[in-house]
Amino acid sequence: MREILFRGKRTCGGDWVVGNAKNGYYGFHGRKDSGIACMITQQNFLNAGAGPHACGETDYFVNPHTVGQFIGMLDKNGKRIFEGDLISIEFENDHEAYENPPIWHETAEVVWSQEHFGWFAKFSDEEMLSMSEYNDSSIVEVIGNIHDRGKENG
Repeated sequence: MREILFRGKRTCGGDWVVGNAKNGYYGFHGRKDSGIACMITQQNFLNAGAGPHACGETDYFVNPHTVGQFIGMLDKNGKRIFEGDLISIEFENDHEAYENPPIWHETAEVVWSQEHFGWFAKFSDEEMLSMSEYNDSSIVEVIGNIHDRGKENG
């Protein structure tokens, strides 16, 4: 069973925090369009029933537009891949004419497709390939995210 995790960028300080599902509550409390979100990072979400402005003492307010879900895959370095991550994917030309087939990398954004009910790599030309195509995670590397373009993320 896949671990349910969410990641969001703190409103105070801009650090990334990761929350998970505990005691029946998902790791993200609030709606992306509400302007308020709370990331659950400890087992006790103290004020879960107190409304969208409540956050427990050990939890953090995050920018709801930065919240992304863990897709259940690790990259070649063992790093979790989240929705909104920018990934580099290694491709190899497997044509029989090549003794040493050329290898190249392409960058894509990890997105959820409601239409296809799955995680996809979305390339700059808008082409989308299912992340399930990359079961061999040794060809996928997280290189940043859409909120910190080019920077390492958490």
